[in-house]
Amino acid sequence: MSLRVRLVAAMSLVAFVALATAGLATYTAYSHSQLTQIDDTLQRSHEPIEQAVSANDQDLQQAVERAAPGLFVALLDEGGAAALVVPAREAGHEPLLPDLDDLTLPPQTSGQFVDRPYFSTLASTTGGAELRVRTSRLGNGQVLVVGVSLHEAESSQRSLIVIESIVAAVALLVAGVMGWVLVRVGLRPLRRVEQTALLIAGGGDLEQEVPGSDRPSEVGRLARALNTMLDRIRSAFAERDATEQALRDSEERM
Repeated sequence: MSLRVRLVAAMSLVAFVALATAGLATYTAYSHSQLTQIDDTLQRSHEPIEQAVSANDQDLQQAVERAAPGLFVALLDEGGAAALVVPAREAGHEPLLPDLDDLTLPPQTSGQFVDRPYFSTLASTTGGAELRVRTSRLGNGQVLVVGVSLHEAESSQRSLIVIESIVAAVALLVAGVMGWVLVRVGLRPLRRVEQTALLIAGGGDLEQEVPGSDRPSEVGRLARALNTMLDRIRSAFAERDATEQALRDSEERM
């Protein structure tokens, strides 16, 4: 593998690692931001739903659906049995119900009641999207569960992955092409050194000078080293020629 190919491969690898790290960080931050917004929505929806539950309306389910349209709502007694279940609804999707057996119930409180909500993600029993739920214990001991479907969040996360993949592929392609061009331009002095060395090796022309010796770079140092070596070779040949000429003169005098 040539030096040019190795350099371009190294640049592409560095670009890939950088893009993958940036993409992962973006996806993680975006997912966390979405989850925080969903938890805020559940927090804001809790109060009107609790008011609807406390109103003792004859049609409790309808009152809850008016207070929290589209959200999943479950009212559990102190033992965890469901007294009311309202499935989550989204346009174009089946109603979603989570598996309440996987629900973590808040502990019983004694003395002054303090609402400590629990946020968790539960799988839908219908095999659809997961639900993000908020679980809290009311003052009468009942447990109120409010949830929202993660259909939209999961769809936007998948779209983000597709966009990041396309952008990363294009960026890698551009980086590879630009890297190839830059490496080709950067190695141009080295190619001139190579061509000069081939002329010297092939034609024996020791009067050639390796170009680029004035550059403050690795190629410049290589050119200076080669020129120094050529000077010494020329000096050695000159001394040999002088010695041979002296021998011939001596033979002629004899």
